[in-house]
Amino acid sequence: MRKNYPAVLAGIGTDQIDVAFPDFPGCVTVAKTIEEAHTRASEVLSFHLQSMVEDGDPIPGGGDEKALLEMLKDYEGEGYRVVIASVEVEIPGGQTKRINITLPEYVLNALDQWAKTHGQSRSGLLASATMDYISRHR
Repeated sequence: MRKNYPAVLAGIGTDQIDVAFPDFPGCVTVAKTIEEAHTRASEVLSFHLQSMVEDGDPIPGGGDEKALLEMLKDYEGEGYRVVIASVEVEIPGGQTKRINITLPEYVLNALDQWAKTHGQSRSGLLASATMDYISRHR
């Protein structure tokens, strides 16, 4: 499952751009250019997520606006020029579990039709929709 997370790039126009993720405290990297920062952000976040899955830690849904605003305030308060980037990563699968759920037939039909149209599986769509719902309703 692919997911986008916000990254804060601080120090634009200087010799070092710091990259940090509000949804993943401690997941950071540095770069010399914006292009390099984006590449490194994707790499470090992918590595961080893999470690979380291996450790059995819950994966944040993303979009912690309060943490994002706090991080921006901190960097800007220190005089950094800051931008926000969206970093797309593949969420590692980890272990899967087979479950039995009950849905109204019209919901199941709509789910299957949408998944087929968009090249997803029923399970993939349910997983993605669940994570999106959780991230919006924290």
